[in-house]
Amino acid sequence: MRREDAKYRICTRSLAALECNQAARLHLAGLSADFISRFGERFLERYYSASLQSPHADVIAAVDCSEGKVHGVLLGILDTPSHYSFLLKNYGVSLVLQAVIRSIADPGLGWDLLKSRGTRYARGVARTLGGRRSRRDEAVHSEKVGLLAHLVVEEDFRGVGIGRMLLDSYERRAREFGLDRLELVTHTGDLGAGPFYSRLGWEHRGRKTSRSGESFEFYIKQING
Repeated sequence: MRREDAKYRICTRSLAALECNQAARLHLAGLSADFISRFGERFLERYYSASLQSPHADVIAAVDCSEGKVHGVLLGILDTPSHYSFLLKNYGVSLVLQAVIRSIADPGLGWDLLKSRGTRYARGVARTLGGRRSRRDEAVHSEKVGLLAHLVVEEDFRGVGIGRMLLDSYERRAREFGLDRLELVTHTGDLGAGPFYSRLGWEHRGRKTSRSGESFEFYIKQING
């Protein structure tokens, strides 16, 4: 398919279970700077497969209608605390196992994970197993805020409207779900996609710094009200 014809042959729909490997490869190729990408293709495939089963998230694919190849994928969360609780309760063991295997092969990854995220993840596990939400989770839940977790388009098909199609699909689903606002973070500088989101009506709200010291640009978009 020629790049200039892409937008006429691309449709958006839910990612199919058998397409999770394509999603994982796209993620690794286009979002290699993400911390989660360091866990490798098998982890990402399992991660997308688990997210696909969550009633609190949408995994949307941009697919060539005739060939069936995935050229873009979006993971949008509709209820963040409920989604991650679902993943932990139903797929936590398999995801942790994949992460451990990868960390053994890359000790630096294991150390970075423990140092920057270990305490936070442990607290999250304790809350989930205890059936409790943090105060921040309760606030986010009551405000009906969704999270655009990941959006990636195959490099050869960027600039023809596929990213916009994926976002439009997610925003429609979020409105149907009753959300008022969507949020996202993207890397700073050339690694991020800030200008792309600004063109599509997302509002820049400054920077956020992760516990591991990474800096991200923070964006929001009002979709109801």
